[in-house]
Amino acid sequence: MPILPTSTSSSPSPPSTPSNSSQSVEPRPSLQSAQAQIAASETFSSSNVLSPTTISASNQHIYRVLPLSPSATLGQSLIHTSHDLILPPLSAFLSSTYPAFTTVDCTWQYVFDRVVNPSPLWSSYAPGSLGDYPDVKSLWQAWDKGTYVKDIGRKPALRLIDARWGNLESQETHRRKFPSWRPRNDDKARKIWSNFYFFIHRIDSRMKSGHSSDEAVVYFEGLRGGKSLSQLHKSLQTKKRKRRMTDDESS
Repeated sequence: MPILPTSTSSSPSPPSTPSNSSQSVEPRPSLQSAQAQIAASETFSSSNVLSPTTISASNQHIYRVLPLSPSATLGQSLIHTSHDLILPPLSAFLSSTYPAFTTVDCTWQYVFDRVVNPSPLWSSYAPGSLGDYPDVKSLWQAWDKGTYVKDIGRKPALRLIDARWGNLESQETHRRKFPSWRPRNDDKARKIWSNFYFFIHRIDSRMKSGHSSDEAVVYFEGLRGGKSLSQLHKSLQTKKRKRRMTDDESS
């Protein structure tokens, strides 16, 4: 009789559990690496800090300037650019120190937002006399982009200052308020601003009639010819008076 094979019943094996060696465990950062990250963060922050500096010009004028290129290491000479900001006096902030500046917080808006007393701005940013500008373009540049002082830095565009502290209309009385950044009862300051704004107003009028600022500047440069700005100012005033007299006679 053939012998049948005997089958052995085996109980199901329990599910295998993964060994500890197969589990991925994130290593905890060491104390040294944490300290290194903090040091790197502090180095990055300090490298973004901008510090005002004092520059004495050849005409003995003292400027407080914010260089926009921070020094990489101590003792390294500052790199001055045409975009460095010529700052107003500390009295404009009513403080003994300037606001904190960084490579992010270094715009004219940032500076002006922190001005508490605008009256000292005139001493730093007042326009020049007409004789200080060689042509109409440089005068318009002072208004639109700001005057560049060679080897020093750049002043703000006067349109930005006048937009904040100029001859603005009171929302309560709807009357014009005296510009808070210009000196009161100062005939010299009044004349300087009047002569300067004489051209700004006329360039702006041509722009409102559809011309670009460059086209308006070229137009008045053509009228100037070889004359100085003072002579052009006088000739334009004469033409205005003549037109007014003609209008009065015809009426």
